[in-house]
Amino acid sequence: MIFEKRCLNDHDFHTIDCCMECRNYIETHKIHPDNAKQIFKAPLACKDNRSIVFCRSFKDQGIGKYSCKDQQFAIRVCRHTCGYCNDEIYDYKKATPPCGFEQ
Repeated sequence: MIFEKRCLNDHDFHTIDCCMECRNYIETHKIHPDNAKQIFKAPLACKDNRSIVFCRSFKDQGIGKYSCKDQQFAIRVCRHTCGYCNDEIYDYKKATPPCGFEQ
């Protein structure tokens, strides 16, 4: 199934696009977290999606109401600069509902 494959192998799909749906699927189908190890660690290519200048400014000043503390936004634009490349953040047992991240 394409959905299962993406949930278990595509880090951004699992973490950003369909986090709760993937977590529910994993739990409902009793998929052991060991079978999705790469999802529960920081992505191998953990990088910012915007420029270095943009992300440094974002980290220092934020943009409007958003800052590095706003995980759902920060992880999409400045993942590396905001410090979202730590394996512990993605740990299956530590993720807070609804798939939030702790630092």
